[in-house]
Amino acid sequence: MKTIASVSDFHIHDDSRLEKIESFTREMDVLRPDVIVLLGDIGDPWEAAWDKIRNTQSWKVLGELGLRRRGQGLDTVWINRNHDYSAKRGYLSGTRLSSRPRRVDGFLFMHGWEFDWIWSGFDIIWNIPLLPGISRVAYWLSSTLPRFSIWLWSWLRSLPGLKKETPSQQKASGAGDDWNRHVGLVHLRAMDYAKRKKVKLVIGHTHCPMVYDDLLADDGDMSDSFSFLYIKDGKWELRTI
Repeated sequence: MKTIASVSDFHIHDDSRLEKIESFTREMDVLRPDVIVLLGDIGDPWEAAWDKIRNTQSWKVLGELGLRRRGQGLDTVWINRNHDYSAKRGYLSGTRLSSRPRRVDGFLFMHGWEFDWIWSGFDIIWNIPLLPGISRVAYWLSSTLPRFSIWLWSWLRSLPGLKKETPSQQKASGAGDDWNRHVGLVHLRAMDYAKRKKVKLVIGHTHCPMVYDDLLADDGDMSDSFSFLYIKDGKWELRTI
């Protein structure tokens, strides 16, 4: 089986985390996983224009890693998502850009926003029993039509009638638990998806590294937790920089 490293949420827009990114690239040079999955939100054009992002030293260091790996016959895949959905091929040297979830050796890699965007507006529809299939529609939209999904997400959030909390959010709010209201719901939906698809699922997005047995792993982020997921011989473990 292939060795895999999954890492997400660098949110590069300046060089404020350059030291950590350099440490990460050195770690990858040592581990030399067969595949590195850059699992979304690598650059952050919500914070700065792509031209500025691509001129940062942080971006160049990450691209140099990709080029070294390409020369070694190793694969580096970048799955762009809700922050970096506007990325284009060639933006990050040495990587293959994909807007679709990725399967590698029985593992499915999805950024995690696929389980989150309905939380901010669309989730009120989720809780209507007459429309039980809406969650699957949302997963499909965010996986196959990210640009349209982001537009729809923004539009729904702007509607006054969809700003009120859903039953699940109200329950979590009453307990004063923001983790359950946000990250917990994302993880629960992701686990439900993994069970239905009968696959080991890896996500990022939440900035909350966590592993749930052999069902779901959240690789965390490279901007707050500085964590990544390392998979060897079909087993995963969280590591930090």
